Amino acid sequence: MNSQEPEKASKFYAEVFGWKVHEPSWDYWPVTTDENTESNHLQGGISKGPHDYPHGTRV
Repeated sequence: MNSQEPEKASKFYAEVFGWKVHEPSWDYWPVTTDENTESNHLQGGISKGPHDYPHGTRV
């Protein structure tokens, strides 16, 4: 997902949903929801969104 403020978004999702946010690389914060690779979990990240699309999530 993208955010105009990915640092704040990373903190929000970590606190509210318990997501594990890893160290950023190239304005991309990798995210996982579960360390157990045998279960269903989210694996993705949060990145800095383009300035011309400030709202919502792009899929």
